[in-house]
Amino acid sequence: MNKENKLLRINDVLDIVGVSKSQWYKLMAEGKAPQSVKISHRWVCWDYQEIIKWIEDIKKQYNSE
Repeated sequence: MNKENKLLRINDVLDIVGVSKSQWYKLMAEGKAPQSVKISHRWVCWDYQEIIKWIEDIKKQYNSE
């Protein structure tokens, strides 16, 4: 499986984006971060592509100001 199709667990997401778990969930609740995908009743994950796109969008937003 290549990275483009990878699903990330919360610790992987936090390593990539560099925020705390509570901050990440706050961003999600505010609709400012990609939402998780529920895989089972105990397992959620995030799409790698969505996380990377979200980071790129933030960079574009702050570089254009």
